Amino acid sequence: MAFKNADHPELRDGEVFLTNEDEDGWRCIGWKSKRKGKVAYDTFGRSIPSIKPFFPVFVEEKELRDAGIPFSDISEGA
Repeated sequence: MAFKNADHPELRDGEVFLTNEDEDGWRCIGWKSKRKGKVAYDTFGRSIPSIKPFFPVFVEEKELRDAGIPFSDISEGA
């Protein structure tokens, strides 16, 4: 079964899981509300081994909506 964005255990109310990233990718994310999590998961819900330090990135749903990005486009992915 696919691991959905809403399944991420670090997700807070009003947030969307955006992606797993490393520090270089983090710096390229322009959302003001971005927040780093601790454990990155793959599409099957397994934690990603820390070969490279990946972490989940969360963004406030409101910021995405205000930018004209439908929440369903983000929340349906894994």
